[in-house]
Amino acid sequence: MPSRAAPTRQSPPIPAGLTRDQLLEIYRYLRLTRTLEERLTALYRQSKVIGGLFRSLGQEGESVGSAYALARGPRPDILSPLIRNLGSLLVMGAEPIAILRQYMATSKRATSARFPISPTWSR
Repeated sequence: MPSRAAPTRQSPPIPAGLTRDQLLEIYRYLRLTRTLEERLTALYRQSKVIGGLFRSLGQEGESVGSAYALARGPRPDILSPLIRNLGSLLVMGAEPIAILRQYMATSKRATSARFPISPTWSR
């Protein structure tokens, strides 16, 4: 019977050449997305969210990761959001309070009164 060597313990490689700070920033966006969606779900169950709520539970990485690769700053890339894209909005600079206002259709929401139930707005 062949003997098995004990596995060596190594640090996992850093994906895509990202720095530790970049990985922590991505993780922060992942947690923020999940937390905000959990809050929106609670508000939806209380009938405080106008229209539908399309969660991205388990899909936060797709939204955050794809948006993180886009250019931000004075000349940002264009983001065309759809449903389950909350993470990409946050990465591109949307404020959580603005997203809550949009879903709750308050007077200070990001879109006009012509589109009262649309959670899809871009930066």
